[in-house]
Amino acid sequence: MKKVIITLFVFFIVFAISCDKNDEETQIFNFEVNPKGETQVSIDWEDISDAESIRFTIDTDSNLIDSVVVSEITTETNTITLDGLDPVTDYLLKIEVERSGEILWSEIQEFTSFYTV
Repeated sequence: MKKVIITLFVFFIVFAISCDKNDEETQIFNFEVNPKGETQVSIDWEDISDAESIRFTIDTDSNLIDSVVVSEITTETNTITLDGLDPVTDYLLKIEVERSGEILWSEIQEFTSFYTV
């Protein structure tokens, strides 16, 4: 009986510690997404203090596994234009900010590229 209680106690401690961790912490950043023509999107943002790099991932699937566009930049600028989109397509954008050794994620944003005549 003691072994069962000790095993359950150890399991509870391990479970409590693992539930406390959040691998992909979601943060709210002020990113403005502006589709530009058929194949581009422009992203603007306010200065993010202590940010070392910013990674942009664009995909048509919410799993963001086979990304259409992935681009990583240093934080010297506050705007980027990404290429390689298909016209009239719904996309999802997730932004990863590396700051003080931590990886912080934005919420997923949706946008649609458009078709020009």
